[in-house]
Amino acid sequence: MKTSRILILKLAKRLKHRGEKYKSFLYHPRPTRVFPPPKPCPRSQLEDDWQPILFFRPYERQFIAQAALKDSPAACRKTIKYADRICAGEIEIFGHMIDFCKGLDWATDYATGRTWPTVPAAQVPIAYAEDHSDIKAPWELARFQFLSHLGRAWAYTGADKYPRSARDLVDSFLADNPPGRGLHWINPMEAAIRAANWIMADSFFTGAEEWDDGFRDRLKLSLYNHGRFIRSHLERDGRGINNNHYTANLAGLFMLGLYLHDVGDGERWLDFALNELDTEINSQIAPDGMHYENSIGYHRLTFEMFWQTHHLALINKIDTVAGWKSILEKMAEFTLGITMPSGTVPNFGDNDDGIWLAGTPRRPNDHHYIAGLSAAAFGHPDPRLIQFPYDEIPEDIYWFLGIDAAHALNERRENNGYASPERPKTQTTSDNSFPSPIIIRRDRNRLSSQVFGSSGMIVLRSDDGYVLVAANPVGTGGIGGHKHNDLLSFVFAVGDHEIVIDPGTYVYTADPLMRNQLRGTAAHNTVKIDGAEQNRFVSRQLFWVHQDARPRISHCHLNETIDRVTVEHDGYRRLPGKITHRRLFSFHKADNILVVRDELAGSGIHDIQSTYNLGPATINADDPHRVILQLGDNGPRAGFLSDDYPCRQVNIEPGWRSVRYREKSPGFRLVQRGRAQLPVGWTTVIGVFDREVDWLRLERARDGVLANPMKKWDVRWTAPTPAAVC
Repeated sequence: MKTSRILILKLAKRLKHRGEKYKSFLYHPRPTRVFPPPKPCPRSQLEDDWQPILFFRPYERQFIAQAALKDSPAACRKTIKYADRICAGEIEIFGHMIDFCKGLDWATDYATGRTWPTVPAAQVPIAYAEDHSDIKAPWELARFQFLSHLGRAWAYTGADKYPRSARDLVDSFLADNPPGRGLHWINPMEAAIRAANWIMADSFFTGAEEWDDGFRDRLKLSLYNHGRFIRSHLERDGRGINNNHYTANLAGLFMLGLYLHDVGDGERWLDFALNELDTEINSQIAPDGMHYENSIGYHRLTFEMFWQTHHLALINKIDTVAGWKSILEKMAEFTLGITMPSGTVPNFGDNDDGIWLAGTPRRPNDHHYIAGLSAAAFGHPDPRLIQFPYDEIPEDIYWFLGIDAAHALNERRENNGYASPERPKTQTTSDNSFPSPIIIRRDRNRLSSQVFGSSGMIVLRSDDGYVLVAANPVGTGGIGGHKHNDLLSFVFAVGDHEIVIDPGTYVYTADPLMRNQLRGTAAHNTVKIDGAEQNRFVSRQLFWVHQDARPRISHCHLNETIDRVTVEHDGYRRLPGKITHRRLFSFHKADNILVVRDELAGSGIHDIQSTYNLGPATINADDPHRVILQLGDNGPRAGFLSDDYPCRQVNIEPGWRSVRYREKSPGFRLVQRGRAQLPVGWTTVIGVFDREVDWLRLERARDGVLANPMKKWDVRWTAPTPAAVC
């Protein structure tokens, strides 16, 4: 009996340990020791006189700066202004301005005042529930992505204040954060991003008087400690289901290996990182180009890490990454394919605004530069990739790819009739605002409706209308770390006006209740049954869901007049009655009318809730089944026509919208509720009109769908390729 009791206690302890391991995506690593100064590598496989190229050679800096100032003056002015604010003691983190004129505390969340203790890293708490402080705030500050702005500003102006400020900030961090102590030695991903941005800053400031040999020695020693820390604390899943954290570990080790190729473990880090990244890019990226965590925000971050590694490897004549080109092109094409008419992307899945290396300040969710990087780097022939939503070529292309690539891209833009510095279009861009969106369309270059079959994302387009439907699984090998319960949800926009939106993310560990609320089914534009989630949350786990629902695209028919798509998921089959939710989208392109038909197959009486998050508008809901949205003071009007059964109760309720991490604003949502015997179906019609809402036209669109059930007019669709384009 005593032996059995001991075995039971040991088993309980082991299970508790496994549960703690997944408490969040952050974990406490083993204590980090201070490593000795690096020694020269005894047997380098590289040529003795080989020197790595980290973005550009020092003598190229002046010429790149001159070209960028000439061709992208507005972006350069914005960079200089941003750098001036840093020199004046101001840094913006997640929309909160930090004033560090009297010194910078690297362990403080300035929004709440919470300071993390400088204790061994394994003892640092992740969150403080009582004040909603966010450890990501000091982490974001310590990524040092602002150093790139200081480096570019120095290249443009030659002012000594920029390298001086950069040096002082790095020295301040080194003094306050010894290896192994404090919150900045918890997460290897954060160390990798910090190391990458320090290395890029060194490329900018090499030769500056303030960036002297003594400082560079301190910097290199710390970078060596960063590399040893990352290599010994890899965020690798034993089952081979890795995510963006492990990719960041490897991308950081690759840059560290280049920078420290002749000392310590540098060359071994480089070889290890390349071999592992080659495996990860082939396992994490779907055939249609989307990253398998099924988050648009993390797709952008992952693209940057793979793309930067690929580019640096090629310019250093390392051909291991030669096979990545087609995958990176697919990733860029996916981003272009889901881009809205405004030039931004929706917020499906988690989004913490994460980037790898800082570029030109942009509007939130502006991912269009990814297409430009791909077009400039690979010479992609598709003219839509160079259709930027602003006149100038992104400043990043000059610094990442060089003058020749930027000029070649600009020549292609001119040949395709897009705006250029020599022929500016009408646009007002102040130094205090993001570039105004200008999309110049030509029929031959217009983006078309597209189905990303491998990932389950569907884009329906008219000349200025846009619908994105999510029918993608939880991703990440069934863990769903950054996937929301947004199956069969959608966004709808016409021009710059967003009619139906995704609510976004807001925060992670800082507010677990809000975290779960905004990733829950009821927060998205889909149907919730009996108060149940599409995929059940794992108790106390903010980055893990059960893979209950398996979505599929059951029918699809795309043409020049009407796009019709049917998607479904079985996440509610675990409920009594074995319910399947099927949703039909019929997009009438000439009128920008979207018909949404919901059907619930199963049995029994169930509670139904259907939600539509509304974009910025003035709402008239005198008749709850005929809601009118005024889009802007003199803009168009949108009408929502809904059936009165089974959802007899229709309300306009308060909601939230989070465009950027840690920022949220109040909004409204249209919520339909009812109780009905299954099977049951109902229809909602959304249309956009220049003046008055034409209810008769909406009714005709609804009746047209009801008169032609799915099985009669839908065409069974089998994708011949991962992405089908009409």
